[in-house]
Amino acid sequence: MTLIPSGINYVGNKWRMLPTLIDNLDLSRKTFVDVFCGSGVVGINVTNYYDRIIMNDGCWQLIAILDAIQGDLNFIDNVEKVIAAYDLGKNNKEQFIECREVFNKKHNTPETFNPYMCYALACHSFSYNMVFNKDGGFSVPSGAGKSWFNPTLRGKLVAFQHVLQTKPIELFTFQFTDLFQLMVESLTDEELRDT
Repeated sequence: MTLIPSGINYVGNKWRMLPTLIDNLDLSRKTFVDVFCGSGVVGINVTNYYDRIIMNDGCWQLIAILDAIQGDLNFIDNVEKVIAAYDLGKNNKEQFIECREVFNKKHNTPETFNPYMCYALACHSFSYNMVFNKDGGFSVPSGAGKSWFNPTLRGKLVAFQHVLQTKPIELFTFQFTDLFQLMVESLTDEELRDT
C-alpha cells in the first residue's frame, strides 16, 4: 500500500495511524465521510476504495486552504509568490511577523481570506502549527530555524494536490452534528447505508 502524505503539516494528523485505519474500514460502502478531516491525509488515502469522498472540518480556514489546493492549478506558485514577497525562509522571524500582521489585518475573514498567505504562514510557523484566535487571526509564533517551505514539503504538496484535483473529493465546513443532520435529511436510506 503506497500512502500519500498530506501537503499540510497539521498537528494531530493521522499519518502514522493510516495503515491501521485503512485495515479497519468497511470497504463495501460507496461513500466515505471524514468528519474531522484536518490535513486531509485520511481522505486522500482512501480514494481508491470509495466512489465518493466527503472531507469535513469545523475549521473554515483549513477547508478554504484545501479548497484552494483542489481548485487552483497555480496554488504552489501563489504560495511561493507570498514567500518571496515577504522573504520568508528558514531563519526569517521578522519577515514572518510582518506577514502575519498583514494577514491578521487584511485577510483573516471569510470574505478576505488569503489561502496562499495562510498556508505560507503555517509552513513558517512554530512546529508548522495553524491556530487561529477568536477573531480569525493567525496566532502561532515563528518557527524560525526549524519550519519552512522546504523541498520535502513542496514535494508532499505536489502529490497531495494531484489527488485532490483528480479524485471525487468534496469539501465541507460543518460542525459534525450539522453534517450528520444534513446527510440524514438529504440522502436516501440506501445512500445512508452505503456511507
